[in-house]
Parts: sequence; C-alpha cells; structure tokens
Amino acid sequence: MSLIAVLVAGIAYFVLGIIWYSEAVFGKQWMKMTGVKEMKPTLVKLVAGLVISVIPAYVLAGLIGMMGTVTLMSGLLAGLLAWLGFVGTLSLAPVLWEKKPLNLYLLNNAYNLVSFLLMGAIIALM
Repeated sequence: MSLIAVLVAGIAYFVLGIIWYSEAVFGKQWMKMTGVKEMKPTLVKLVAGLVISVIPAYVLAGLIGMMGTVTLMSGLLAGLLAWLGFVGTLSLAPVLWEKKPLNLYLLNNAYNLVSFLLMGAIIALM
C-alpha cells in the first residue's frame, strides 16, 4: 500500500468536497435542503475534514490491495463496491426513517460515489 497514494486520494476527496459543496456548484441547494444558514469553515473543521477524508482512502487502499490486481478498472470497481456496500446503502436510512429529502440523499451520494471512484482510480494508478 502506498501511503502517498492514500494521502493524494484523501486530499482529492477533500478538495472535491470543497468544490462540490461550494455555492457555485451544489452548496446553495445543500444549504436549503439541510437548513444550514451559512457555512463558516474553521481551521478545526478543515483539519478534521481532511482527516475524515484520508481514513476511507486508507481503507479503500487496503481493499484494492487485497483484490490482487491493481489496475484502473480494479480501482474503480473497488470504489464502486465500497460506496455501494457501505455508503450508498447505509446513508439511505435517514431518508426512510428520518424523513430526510431524497434529493439530499442523491446530492450527497453522487458526491460520495464520484469521490470513491476518484480515490479508487488514484490509489490503483499510484
């Protein structure tokens, strides 16, 4: 497992989140659906967000390593399966039980899916 690939993948996940949830992309829609009035990133939140982004990259790198082959396709497949098996399915519970908007689930999980595919590709190619 390449720790550099893990760090690059985690940083890519983090940066994609900043872009995805910016007001220029989906931030306004996300704020409306969540009821958040304004986003004020602090140093603590940014550092925590970066750490939170590196952890799934590390786990995904382990899964990719266990697959035995390291190609772009295996990286994408690992990202897809990790998202589908854990993130995409488990995060549907708030829609079912907490009456969270389906559109919020779709917005957040489109980001998660793209992120896991991106991390899988980066890890596999590095």
